[in-house]
Amino acid sequence: MATCSRSSSTSSSCSASSTRPALKLTTQNLDAVSSPKSNTRYYAHLLYVDTPQRERIMSRANSSSNSSVRSQISTRAASDVSSHTSAPSQPPVTPSTKFVLSPIITTPTYMDEHYPLITTTNPSSIPAHIPRSHTCFLAARHMAEIHNLFIRALNSIYNHCLVVEPTAASAGPFLHFCRVFCSILNHHHEIEDTILFPVFEQLLNEPGAMGVNVDGHDAFLPGLHLFEAYVSKTKPEEYCGMTLCNMLERFAGDLVQHLHEEIPTLLDLWRVEDVKGLEKVWAEAEEEGSKGGSVWEAPAFVLGNVDKEMVMDGELCKFPPLPMGLGFAVRKVFSRRYRDVWGFCAFDWEGRRRTVKRMES
Repeated sequence: MATCSRSSSTSSSCSASSTRPALKLTTQNLDAVSSPKSNTRYYAHLLYVDTPQRERIMSRANSSSNSSVRSQISTRAASDVSSHTSAPSQPPVTPSTKFVLSPIITTPTYMDEHYPLITTTNPSSIPAHIPRSHTCFLAARHMAEIHNLFIRALNSIYNHCLVVEPTAASAGPFLHFCRVFCSILNHHHEIEDTILFPVFEQLLNEPGAMGVNVDGHDAFLPGLHLFEAYVSKTKPEEYCGMTLCNMLERFAGDLVQHLHEEIPTLLDLWRVEDVKGLEKVWAEAEEEGSKGGSVWEAPAFVLGNVDKEMVMDGELCKFPPLPMGLGFAVRKVFSRRYRDVWGFCAFDWEGRRRTVKRMES
């Protein structure tokens, strides 16, 4: 598990008390001789683990200096000094050095760029005699649009995690955005596991036909739950971008892979003969999906991460199907309570793609 910073092997071990710290753990200053004042380090991701587990993690962190960011930078700095003797000497890297990650971390121009979006459901793979009015086409396309919503939000989180500052004004809205992402994603997969997949298997008369999708959920859920615990329990002032990035990368690949691989299993529903039954369960799932999340959060999150101009399989995005006037109400009323949170959405209220936000240091 990554931490904001790790001390070198020559440093003293992190203090490990038998009692659970209230807000933070501390490490000792490497330059204690020249600077007796101790240096504080935040390990917010360790606040919700028990004391023995936390001490084991801290012990590993202190003994793995060769893989730490500080050691790598220090090694490169020493190499540069030795190979370029005429260059002016650089100040030593110490625990009090503030690493500004945003200038050295390359991120895409747009918030929704990084993990790949779903661009087609491959309808041509379906036998030609299946009419395009079959619900399998609608289900696959709408599910792909929903999954793209999650991928865009995930990309925005990835692109901002290392540039967000540990302050209430910066990390506060960002952590809130991450919590909404987790909440809506969990609700989405709960609907699939409890409503859609069981009925799909009944309609196909193939028990276990959706097992690959259930296994896909199991692959990323442990990492997602750890990520959710961090964004729920961490205070803005204790936010660490490298920690969140590490947690994100532990599950994001499996999540995106699952979101892509689920689409063909829905298109495979062309084999369902009871089309009315398929329509009924899909309508039930869409109705249940509209109930997820707070009215102050879910609608704004969804509208802010949907690309209405994206064309998939020859059709413009039709998700979400909003009643007349609801979109206007979301933009003008419901989005105001958490205005700063929706600044991390991939699109503004006019449907324009947003560029990655650069936080003031």
